Amino acid sequence: MKTLLLSILTSLLSALSQQTLKSDVSLSVTAPDSQPITYSGSLLMQGELFRAEMLGITAAYDGSALFIYQPEADELTISNPSAEDLRQTNPLLFVKALVPLCNAAERAAKNNSETVITLSPKNSSASTAPAGGMPASVAQDYSPASLLDGVRTITLRVRNADLMPLSVELRETKTTTLLTFKAPRWLSSPADAAASASVNSSAASVSSPFVLSADDFPSAFINDLR
Repeated sequence: MKTLLLSILTSLLSALSQQTLKSDVSLSVTAPDSQPITYSGSLLMQGELFRAEMLGITAAYDGSALFIYQPEADELTISNPSAEDLRQTNPLLFVKALVPLCNAAERAAKNNSETVITLSPKNSSASTAPAGGMPASVAQDYSPASLLDGVRTITLRVRNADLMPLSVELRETKTTTLLTFKAPRWLSSPADAAASASVNSSAASVSSPFVLSADDFPSAFINDLR
C-alpha cells in the first residue's frame, strides 16, 4: 500500500511539474475557536509558476519574483518571496515542497474514484537536504525543520482517473487551510495557459500569465522590493 501511495504522489508531482493546472478554487482558513473564513477565486499553475486571483487581488509567480496587484490601492508590488510568502499565496506549491519530508498514509475516501492521502512530517533531524518542489532560490534558505515548523498533517484528495488534485488541507498548530478545486482541468499547452489567464485589468501579459507588469496596470504605483 505504501508503494502505491508513493507512486500516486510521484505521478501527481510529475503531472504538476509538466502540465498546466487551471481551476476555480475556494480557500478556507480556520483559526482555533473561530469560524472558517472562506474566499473564492481561480488558480493557474505550471510547475513552480502560478497565477492566483482572489478578492480582486491578482498574484503571480514566475519562479523568481512574486507579483501582487491590489486594486483598492492600485499598487503592483514585486518582491523576492520567502517560503512563508509562497505558503500564504499558493498552499499547493508549499505542499509540493513538503511531500519529500513526510510519511504517507491512505485515509478512507468517500468514493472509489478518489484517493485520500495524509502526510505526516518525518523526524526533521533525519533530513538535511533542501525540500524538493520549492524554487531553489527559496529552498536554499530554509532547512526541512523550518519548512515543517508548525505543520501537523497534510491531506491530499486526488481523482484517480487523471491524478487531478481535488483538495489540499494543511493543518498547522494554529490554523487549518483548505484549498478546494472546482472543475479543475489540465491545459494542453503554454499558449492555452496564457489565453486562460483572466485578469481584472484591461490588458494581460499574453507572453506569460505568470508575470504582471506596468503595462497590465498602467495607472498603478509600482512598488519594486527586489
